[in-house]
Amino acid sequence: MKGLYFIEKNKVKVPLDVVKLLEVRHKYDTSKTEVRQADDTEKTSAEYDVIEGFSSDEYKEFQKRLIEYPLLKKDLEYHRKASESHQRQMEKIINILEQRNYLEAIDKKNLE
Repeated sequence: MKGLYFIEKNKVKVPLDVVKLLEVRHKYDTSKTEVRQADDTEKTSAEYDVIEGFSSDEYKEFQKRLIEYPLLKKDLEYHRKASESHQRQMEKIINILEQRNYLEAIDKKNLE
């Protein structure tokens, strides 16, 4: 697979014969892709607020985070619900202690 493309100056280049092979294989989509140069940043800056380049390692890490995000979001939701449940339990315990203290105060008053 790595023989089908090469990287030069942080750009991926694909030989013309590979492009033609892909074009024959995928005849339904033979439209050419627009080649973007550094001058195109004026166009994209209107479309996007921030444009940032990634090295291969940074891109892989970013891709990993995108994959992990739904799992972390689900895990975060679980812990949020668990925290709310814990909070309700603590409030019930405080309420029970207040009632017990009130009853003990009444009993102590009645004994005097």
